[in-house]
Amino acid sequence: MARHHAYGSLGLGPDPGLAFVGVRALRELADFCEGYQVRRLREAGHSWAAIAAWAGVSPQAVHKKYAQATKVAKGPSR
Repeated sequence: MARHHAYGSLGLGPDPGLAFVGVRALRELADFCEGYQVRRLREAGHSWAAIAAWAGVSPQAVHKKYAQATKVAKGPSR
């Protein structure tokens, strides 16, 4: 039976294939968490400029990445 390194799922194990899968999983988790927090910040009234400052990027970059995902669903247009 193969032994797995304790940190294999974090991308630090000796098996490069397993390590890569771990790195991808961490990136997906980080992306999900970041998007979730951006939505919360926008719902709380924070500006794109403030969020960008926390993220260390330009307001345009953070807006481009998250604007569509943070739009609040509104009622039907009339």
